[in-house]
Amino acid sequence: MDGYEKIDSTPEHTDMCKEKQSSNNGYISSTTSSRSLRTILWDSVDCLSPRKRLPIVNTICKYNTHKLTRDALAGLTVALTTVPYCIALASISGLDPEYPLGASIIGNIVYAFLGTSKDLNIGSTAAVALLMRVYSEMGHPEYARFLAFYTGVLEILFGILQLSSLVNYVSPTVLSAFMSATSITIIINQLRHFFGLTFDRFSDRSIVQLYQVVTYLNKVKFCDLCMGLGSLSILFALRYLSSRPVLYQKRTYELSRTKKLFLRLLGTCSLMSNVLVLAIAGFIVFMFQNYNLTLTLVRSNLSPANLVKPESFPFIIPDSSTNKTLGFEQVVDDVKFGLATVPLLAMLFTIAVAKSFGRKNEYRIDVTQEFLAFGVANVVASFFKSFPIAASISRTAVNSHCNVATPMSGLFSSAFVVLFVQFASSCLHFIPRASLSAVIISCVVFSIDLQTIKNTFRVQKREFFVVLTTIVAALVLSPELALLLGILASLIIVLMPMANPKPEVEEFKNGRLLVFTFDHGLKFPASELLVDFFVENLDYFNSYERQKAGKRSPKLCIVDLSHVFQIDYSIFHGFTVAKEYFESRGTAFYFVQARPSVKALFERVNSQNFRFKLELFEDLSSAVQAYKKQKRRYSLGMSNMLMGGTSTMIDSYEVASLYGSLYP
Repeated sequence: MDGYEKIDSTPEHTDMCKEKQSSNNGYISSTTSSRSLRTILWDSVDCLSPRKRLPIVNTICKYNTHKLTRDALAGLTVALTTVPYCIALASISGLDPEYPLGASIIGNIVYAFLGTSKDLNIGSTAAVALLMRVYSEMGHPEYARFLAFYTGVLEILFGILQLSSLVNYVSPTVLSAFMSATSITIIINQLRHFFGLTFDRFSDRSIVQLYQVVTYLNKVKFCDLCMGLGSLSILFALRYLSSRPVLYQKRTYELSRTKKLFLRLLGTCSLMSNVLVLAIAGFIVFMFQNYNLTLTLVRSNLSPANLVKPESFPFIIPDSSTNKTLGFEQVVDDVKFGLATVPLLAMLFTIAVAKSFGRKNEYRIDVTQEFLAFGVANVVASFFKSFPIAASISRTAVNSHCNVATPMSGLFSSAFVVLFVQFASSCLHFIPRASLSAVIISCVVFSIDLQTIKNTFRVQKREFFVVLTTIVAALVLSPELALLLGILASLIIVLMPMANPKPEVEEFKNGRLLVFTFDHGLKFPASELLVDFFVENLDYFNSYERQKAGKRSPKLCIVDLSHVFQIDYSIFHGFTVAKEYFESRGTAFYFVQARPSVKALFERVNSQNFRFKLELFEDLSSAVQAYKKQKRRYSLGMSNMLMGGTSTMIDSYEVASLYGSLYP
């Protein structure tokens, strides 16, 4: 795969994996396993080795004219889609076009040197642009550069310390729901431009924006609406035609030369549909500019001289009202939730998109290297006009479709973007705002994951609650809070079973023996509920109604820990409370079949000066035998005290035979 590590599924590779697994006592080592501090530091130093962290060295050694041609064509195609898309993102974020363009140019240049995915195209994305809108409305667009620097530093630290596995704690359902919520929010935000509406004050809440658009529908501008509908129709038609199987059939030699040429032309138009639509709309405006069309045009203040102009240090943010520099505390207070949501979103998209296209094209990526590449790209871009860099799904798909060869295509795409801005930026003044909104809507509408919403509703209602929480929070509150609330809701769902254990209860020999079986780990949220559960069950089995029905009171309670893989001190304290209550009612309380890690904790707890010792046995039979011995000693002691030990001894042996018949 052109120098990239292809996924190997040969028998030799399978045997090697089995041998590695057996050498680790049956467990495959991973980054999530516990490592000593010395190992973490050694791996951190080793991961910074230039031999590993400059992939461009291996790329140049294997580079040739064939790969050069493929990278150049892919870079040109991506550049033609990048410029109009970045103009659209500038409209979403409320920032100057230099910010999304700078993120795409600087990001791809750095990634060409440090990246490991040949398909990935990075830079500005719609989700990050929407998060940046809050800071542009504050009057401090420099916050975007500050967040880019902050995100880059975090990503570099994650790469050095190899903490990429922490990203796995964010559910893919939350990420999918956030993407859907972001897409809906962007579409609502663009409806005013699509219909040509103007407002004195446009709200920053999506649900209020939708209400404003609906109430102002009687003021729709006909020319803007026609231009928007026409642009959207062409974009959807090209997308539909490009997805038809006839475009990708293998037996193209059976077609005539005219049909082959038509299919290639149609495929090229579908790849560059955004450029084509904006070019047609701009041409119409240029031709009819003397006819007084009431069209709202894009007022882009894009300056080629400021495109890659170095700026001051990202932490130096001027305050236009006082002509002073904002303090660090003021910046952090203004950014607030962005300190958590922006880096998290950038990291999630980076890994998700890179892994997805790596699996699709059968090559592996180095996750640690990806974090380092994106971190360096963000830090470098923060010294220019830029906002946080993430992986772009749409441009990566175009890159992959063009059969890109290496990450060097990022250098070509950045060069073509700079050339386009230098020589064709004047054409941007003829682009209708409605057509630009149509481009934005067509790009994000297919990111609404209706399949995930439908599947979670049918399969798992709790996951659907997470999806619904994320989408509603994005519409009512803000995208930043939506992501945080979605993550919080998913973590609550994961932790709920720990706080509400529901063990199985089995009774034997007419209620004389009770067996409690847990099916997961026991942690401190369940400590109080656990004691209440044991007490309620013992009171129920000792109730008068059961005895009236011929049932016997329990004499032995056994807790089966064979499925318990984790336990903490609070649970042990709850066990001692339950044991005290059981023994006060004349019922023995034992534990059996604990795992080695849990067994070691039992030994540590029993070594302390607890009032009650927790008896742990290997299996149920051992617990019953221990109970029989304890009962015999008790019966002998009582017979010696009361001088009438015959009847008591007989009763004791009857009880022993009762349990002995159950566990011979």
